[in-house]
Amino acid sequence: MNSIFVARGTADAVPIWFVTAANYADARAGLEASARAFADAAGFEPKAGRHLLLPGKNGLGGVLFGIEANGDVKDLFLPGRLPQLVPDGIYRFANEPHDARLAALGVALGSYRFTRYRKSNGPQVKLELSQSLDRDELSRIAEAVTLARDLINTPANDMGPADLEAAARKLAASHSAEIRAIVGDDLLAQNFPLIHAVGRAAAATASCTRFCAAAWPRPNGADPGRTRFGDDLGNGAMVARRHDVSAAYCRDLREFLQQFDTDPLSLGFRVAGSCEPVDYGIRDDRAGQMLAHP
Repeated sequence: MNSIFVARGTADAVPIWFVTAANYADARAGLEASARAFADAAGFEPKAGRHLLLPGKNGLGGVLFGIEANGDVKDLFLPGRLPQLVPDGIYRFANEPHDARLAALGVALGSYRFTRYRKSNGPQVKLELSQSLDRDELSRIAEAVTLARDLINTPANDMGPADLEAAARKLAASHSAEIRAIVGDDLLAQNFPLIHAVGRAAAATASCTRFCAAAWPRPNGADPGRTRFGDDLGNGAMVARRHDVSAAYCRDLREFLQQFDTDPLSLGFRVAGSCEPVDYGIRDDRAGQMLAHP
């Protein structure tokens, strides 16, 4: 995926003004006279989700985009609609939305196109980030979401277990991670009977159930360890030893999730904030309880 983010000052970026009923008068006053007259003639109202493309001397001069008032319930990803509303070009935030980081991420996620079978004919929108935002972090998140959406959107006849393993290996290789897969009857040999049971009806080797796990290098060049299978935990085999996320030393996913709020967005941020390189193990009997339905 090519990042939609560009370095500040690389081109003349079209300004996007985020407006509410409270700040619209000030934003309007800052427009050029022709753009101000155009907005008045168009009858633009600064309501959440509404937008107006403003004329400029050389074409598009700016964009008005309505967001929620301070006292209203806020959709922090509402700016993600912009890639569907504006023409090709490079844009910048002329003022601060409610959350500039999530607004920029929303624009990136709103630019997604599934292009495996045909080229995208949608607008090519780029966003100039302010210096306060971490371009690398936002690009990594957008790339991760894009990968997940591509895998989900690919039909099952082109995305079987072998294809998923290939995608996992490609991802691991791009991040210098170690990866190993246990396929088909080897799952029984290494004491993963419940995972094996999911794919017993598979007729072809390419459709066999498989289990993949990866170990990412630890920060600051520390020893990444190795992904191990079949570690003795007393009454079952370890499913995986990971180094990329903390499970808060929980044995059970249910216990882990109960530590956090039920709101998915809040959960996501709190989990991300708790991440640290810690090993954890899940016994095969526990894995069976958490195994998704095929």
